[in-house]
Amino acid sequence: MNIAIASTTPSLADIHTAAITRSNAWRGQCLHIFARAETAVTEALATLATLPDRSMSVRLPHLVGQRFEALADVMELDGAFAADAAIIRPLVMELKEQMRLRAALAHGVGQVTVDRMGRWTMILRVTGLKAGQLCHDVSIVEEREGEAIRNELHHAMQRLCCRIGKLQVDLAR
Repeated sequence: MNIAIASTTPSLADIHTAAITRSNAWRGQCLHIFARAETAVTEALATLATLPDRSMSVRLPHLVGQRFEALADVMELDGAFAADAAIIRPLVMELKEQMRLRAALAHGVGQVTVDRMGRWTMILRVTGLKAGQLCHDVSIVEEREGEAIRNELHHAMQRLCCRIGKLQVDLAR
């Protein structure tokens, strides 16, 4: 009597597809985290710009990346918002330092490789212009590292959004 045993080992194509799905989900989650932080920063700048006695020091740049810099500038320790600066400025700077990753995630052409354990590695290539010259930037993120990056970004975004929310409530009083 012959008994047929079904194979439960996934094919290489299935392993690769699952890894690509996870890597794309990670990329989307990180972009969502950046978008939430960008929204909080933009709303904070808009609120600060409406204050009659302190709005002169608030810039409202068009580009999202420049808004982090604008909020950091407003939050100078000796500026009009000095009382909140000691808490908010370091949080803004923490996320601002991640803007290279944001650019790679948003604008990079991605390539995903999969190791023999089924873990992904994402290679992101960004082509840009600096000082009128073509430049290329490459970012490489492995799955385990990516999970840690996403968690750090999420916690940094939460801290920033909470502090900005508290500032807006305080300013509304």
